[in-house]
Amino acid sequence: MEELASDDDYEDRENLGNTQPGDGPRNNGRSPIQLTERANYLKASDALKMDLVENPEQVATPGIGFQVAVWF
Repeated sequence: MEELASDDDYEDRENLGNTQPGDGPRNNGRSPIQLTERANYLKASDALKMDLVENPEQVATPGIGFQVAVWF
């Protein structure tokens, strides 16, 4: 599951953890809970022991998406 919006509006939102170029669109909503923004992808990565920041598309897969939803 993935959000259809591009999240370009969140590109420079450091308060959301979007500190790198492309963070807004890269970290758009994925999984049943629509995990968004770099800060949340970092927290999920730490909790689930996988690199979801560098591989955010994995959150859109059913298996990892539901792991993220349960964690959240």
